[in-house]
Amino acid sequence: MNSYRLVRILERKNKEGKPYHLAVVLFNYANDCDLLRILITDEQLDKLNDLLKQNKVDINQYVSIEYNSYQKAYQPKINI
Repeated sequence: MNSYRLVRILERKNKEGKPYHLAVVLFNYANDCDLLRILITDEQLDKLNDLLKQNKVDINQYVSIEYNSYQKAYQPKINI
């Protein structure tokens, strides 16, 4: 069974110096695992920080994979 576990939240800045946030998520599947970096909004940041404070790192119910037609690729999204 696949599972998504929230590891941490990173703050980065773009070329113009404007900050944005990434959720680092450990994706466990059949015989392997991978780290995903998912762009999140400020509202999602607050809710995910609350989950981290409560030590609730299992976020299976909030992660979905959606097709991005602009980049022509499937990307993970957090819907919280």
